[in-house]
This record gives sequence, C-alpha cells and structure tokens, in this order.
Amino acid sequence: MTFWITALYLLSANFLLKGYLADSAASNTGARDNKGTEFILTFTENLQRDEHDAKLQAVGTTQTPATVTVEAPAVGFTTTFNVSFGEVKTVDLPRVAVELRGSGVQDKGIHVTASEEITVYGVFTESATSDAFLALPTDVLGTEHFASCSPPSGSFPSQIGVVGTDDGTTVSIVPKQGVTFDGLAYAAGQTITVTLDRLQCLQLQSDGDLTGSHITSDKSVAVFSGNLFVTVGNGRSGSGDHIVEMVPPVDTWGRQFVTVPLKKRTAGDVFRVIAARDNTQVRPC
Repeated sequence: MTFWITALYLLSANFLLKGYLADSAASNTGARDNKGTEFILTFTENLQRDEHDAKLQAVGTTQTPATVTVEAPAVGFTTTFNVSFGEVKTVDLPRVAVELRGSGVQDKGIHVTASEEITVYGVFTESATSDAFLALPTDVLGTEHFASCSPPSGSFPSQIGVVGTDDGTTVSIVPKQGVTFDGLAYAAGQTITVTLDRLQCLQLQSDGDLTGSHITSDKSVAVFSGNLFVTVGNGRSGSGDHIVEMVPPVDTWGRQFVTVPLKKRTAGDVFRVIAARDNTQVRPC
C-alpha cells in the first residue's frame, strides 16, 4: 500500500522546497491553503555574523485591503499596517525577540492577524547565509509532523523549532539523532516530552541529521526544520547557507510532486523523500 509522503528538494544553492503545494483553486473548494487571517511562527537559529534582523513579508490577496497586526508579545513588540491586493509589506523584527538559540524552551513566538486573507513569508538574511520560508496559517496546522533537514557540515547543527498555538500543549519528539535538550541528554529514538503554552517555543539541535524525527502533539503546533548553516551537494564543498522551512502536517501531504531542474546545472539535483508510514512505495514518473 502506498501512503502519503512529502518530498524535500535540495537545490545547489542550499534552498529547501518541501512538497506542500497550495494552488489558487484551493480557496474555491474549501481546501486548506497558504492564505489565512492568523499565523503563528518563529525563526530558527541562523549564524550570528552581522546580527541582521529577521523580517516578515505580508502579501495582500483580496480586493479589500487587509489590516495586519504583527506581535512578539514576549518583548512587547507590535505593529499594525494595511496591505492591498498584490502589495508586499515588510516588517523588521527585533532579532533577539524572535530568533531561537540553542536547545531548549524559549518565549519567542510571533503572532500575525489580518482582517482579510493574506500570505506571509519569513525572511532571515544574515551576511552570506540567508533563507526564507512560506508561513502556513493556523487553519492548516496539525498534530503530526516529520522534520526535514540536511546532514550537518562543520560544527553547525540541524535543528527543529516548534511553537504552541494553545496553552498546555503536550509535544513529543522522537529524534533520529542523539541530542541535548534543556541540559539533558537524549539518545536517538528516546522520546522528549515538553509542555508548551501559546506562543511558547522549543528548539532542538543536533550534530547529526534530524531528518525523519517524529513530532506529535495533542493540539496543533507550528513546526520548522532545517539547519543553522550547511553546505548541500557538490561533494559538500563550496558555499553554505542557513536553511529552514515551515513543515506541513502529515494530513496535508500528497502523492504526486512536480519539480523543475535548475538552469545550467549539470551535476543533477538532490531529492530527499520522507515516508510517514512503513512500506511506502516511491516511484519516479
């Protein structure tokens, strides 16, 4: 039997694109997509080179302008603005307030609300190490996720970030590698259980590849995964980057994926495929 899978596509520029596809027809059929009126997110750790701030980009998707509020409650940060159809508004966020650092529980959740549906992107542009992710609205979030990372290079870890959307959320993580979390050592396969309140976060880091780590919760959570900094492909030499994506929950996964090769790339492309269930059959078309 073939079960739902998600594909992780690693480009030579170290950019991750996960197999979560939301097309324009989704909003017309009631299917979950990437447009929404509420988002909860955070930023996983990037290299601290020039201490550039993280950014959010809000894009208007309706003919009626949307009033958008962005909050980082732990530090009292809030800003409100309007965004029109097709317009992009960028918000600079105080890095110290929103970037997760190390392995542990931290109060660094970000809350975005809008009067009309918008799309939201997180952008983390540090000196020579940058990435961006598509934020998923709260009506898309779920309770089962698998991490997608890259094998670490150098001393920079792979990492997982989780944000609670409700108080008293129990989160369980079964890591694929040994980790240290909140000062305690856990072996690969040993369950880590944490209780998160709304907008409370955890970050889990490992010197090994955390891909395939299983994250479950009793209430919906926002999950992120990737690497603090990594070199991908090409014999793992050359330039590296911070990589991160917001992870779609298992119940949004699909069975067919379309990719486009990079222009002028002759070394081929790298794919990572994660199966949610045993005995999953994966076939190229």
